[in-house]
Amino acid sequence: MNKPNTLPESRVLFSRLLRHGRLRQLQLLVTLQHSGSLMKAAQHLDMSQSAATQALAELERVLDLRLFERHARGMRATPAGQALTDAARGVMGELEDAAETLAAIRLGASAGLRLGTIPAAAHAILAPLLARFYAQHPQVHVDVQEGEGARLLPLLIAGTLDALFCRRPALLPGSHAFEPLLPDEAVFI
Repeated sequence: MNKPNTLPESRVLFSRLLRHGRLRQLQLLVTLQHSGSLMKAAQHLDMSQSAATQALAELERVLDLRLFERHARGMRATPAGQALTDAARGVMGELEDAAETLAAIRLGASAGLRLGTIPAAAHAILAPLLARFYAQHPQVHVDVQEGEGARLLPLLIAGTLDALFCRRPALLPGSHAFEPLLPDEAVFI
């Protein structure tokens, strides 16, 4: 899984995260950035403040980087903390999606459909279609990822999404087809 041109230092940090990092620490980073307070983050996660302090200190020690700095009104992410928190937010989001899919399977879903959508299509096109789809196919679990087309198109091409509701992409591989569902006109307001 090594990317070309990966710095040796990044491989070392990645290895340390794999060996010593814990999901609870990633959850703490996301909650800490959102709350701005270690005490509030600990309360939200049902941890003691000392356990939260220890978890953050351990992660900083593993990476040999300061992730958050204290200031008069709480805590703020350093550039390193911001980078890791952004990644942690993505990991936690993916785990939540996986848990939702697993729960649907436990409750009897026999198939899954992975859809991507830009925000405008989510409301104008997808929402009305999903209600009818669920009524006709209750055994299918639908996982919807909302985002920008530029982020979602590579997921479709890689096979991570089954379909994508978006505007016409500039480049589309020959193995995929674009089917307009609504006219998309630019207007000046």
